[in-house]
Amino acid sequence: MAEARDAAEAASRAKSTFLANMSHEIRTPMNAILGLAHLLLKDVREPKARDQLGKLSDSGKHLLNVINNILDFSKIEAGKLVLEKAVFSPAQVVDRSLSMLGERAAAKGLQLVKEIDATLPNWLSGDALRLEQSLLNYLGNAIKFSEQGTITVRASASEDDGQSVLLRFEVRIKASALHLNAAINCSAPLARPMTR
Repeated sequence: MAEARDAAEAASRAKSTFLANMSHEIRTPMNAILGLAHLLLKDVREPKARDQLGKLSDSGKHLLNVINNILDFSKIEAGKLVLEKAVFSPAQVVDRSLSMLGERAAAKGLQLVKEIDATLPNWLSGDALRLEQSLLNYLGNAIKFSEQGTITVRASASEDDGQSVLLRFEVRIKASALHLNAAINCSAPLARPMTR
């Protein structure tokens, strides 16, 4: 039994290490597709073609997020995940997320609403990509499991000690007979405030 367990753990580590090391090779083609779509959008003027290129770009970004999620999970298992530290705007993270999934929500007749609390700092230093991935996941599920109503994304700072900020992102679904809440808490390692 111990041998079987050790073999399974070794196989899992090998899989995680392989995927973690393949991250560049997997992301590069997706980034090329997104780059070409962006360049074509600059040149194309016909509305229908622009709309289709926009959808291609949005879908590519979503697929890249899925790839990133898979790779991040593998990196966590392999002990190779490193959080980025760059300046970002939490409000822009919300705006980008809503923009990427807006058409999908509209197609189902859902309304997307944002609430940016006054406690939210304008700029932070942390890992905006993984923050956005988490928010897109919650928001995508809210759209997936809703047939009508309003989905609200609320961003606030629930704790701020002057050195670090605990960000809180809530995704709320409000329909005639349904009211659900989901929250993402991002602690200090993920997002730190800029010096004030």
